[in-house]
Amino acid sequence: MKVVIIGGGVAGLGVGLRLVQAGAEVTVLERAQPGVGATGAAAGMIAVTAELLDAHAAEIEFARQSNALWPDFAAEVEALSGRKLGFRAKGAMILAADAAQLARLTRKATEPGLSMLDAGMVRALAPLVTGPQAGALWSPKEAVVDAKALGVALAIAYERAGGELKANEAVVRIERQG
Repeated sequence: MKVVIIGGGVAGLGVGLRLVQAGAEVTVLERAQPGVGATGAAAGMIAVTAELLDAHAAEIEFARQSNALWPDFAAEVEALSGRKLGFRAKGAMILAADAAQLARLTRKATEPGLSMLDAGMVRALAPLVTGPQAGALWSPKEAVVDAKALGVALAIAYERAGGELKANEAVVRIERQG
């Protein structure tokens, strides 16, 4: 099977890598350099809880499953590319500044793996946090990755796996024949 992917960011290169590994002949077309568009501008947060506080259950479950794949995916890309991604799963606190936010986060803390920290625990873990924080939701699975390093490493891994990457190839039109 032949596949053309438009866009050489994390999504395009990640999907391209998996397709090449599955035996497809894949070409990725990138209008500039791989990993410098949205990927290069991304903060690199893998923030399942913080990003999904008000999401539907199916979306939350999908995000949790995706989050669980990250450690192995990061290790694989590092091994294939020989480059470090700066992946770190250190958790995150979602601060509550007032009673209303605290109540909302406390309801969320009933989900598996999440817990509440009182104001004293917040200050003990993060002494630079100041102000009248009422507490925080602790999410141990939150992680970060160096987005720029990820873009470069994925491009290398993709090409080493046998994918073709064409940088500076803007797609201006798609024509269907037959």
